[in-house]
Amino acid sequence: MSNEVIIKNLELELQNFKTYISTQNDYFQKQLKEKDDRLRDQEKKLTMHASEMINLRQEKQQCENCYRNELATHLRALENTRNEVLQLKHSLQQKYVECSQLQNSLGRTTENMPNSMKQRDKDLRETAALAQVKILNLQNSNNEEDRYNHLQELKILIDQLHSKLES
Repeated sequence: MSNEVIIKNLELELQNFKTYISTQNDYFQKQLKEKDDRLRDQEKKLTMHASEMINLRQEKQQCENCYRNELATHLRALENTRNEVLQLKHSLQQKYVECSQLQNSLGRTTENMPNSMKQRDKDLRETAALAQVKILNLQNSNNEEDRYNHLQELKILIDQLHSKLES
């Protein structure tokens, strides 16, 4: 073989090798670009998830704060209601004593009264007795709604007592 043929073969092999290297390079560049694109997509997804996590944490914190505020408000309302109930209980005890005193004083004065006065006295006694029952019901109530209802009934009876006493 002549040198020219050897050189031509070598040039041809070199050209084939360059083509092979170029093809391999293109293939690896394509693979690298695909992996790079996948990594970018995953990075975007991770960024979105991180942002969502931050938003969820903030939302959770807001909900916890709102819950704490609601709880504090309800606790204050319950404490206020408890204080009002204690005041009402004290007031009712005073009214109970007043009703008892009124009933006792009515008992002493009925002996020398005419019939109309005796009827008025009887009505007053019945109203006072009803008021005492309502006071006991109120003191024994465990439910706020029942307490409120008993208190309203008691107020009506006390108003009736006052109006009967004035007439």
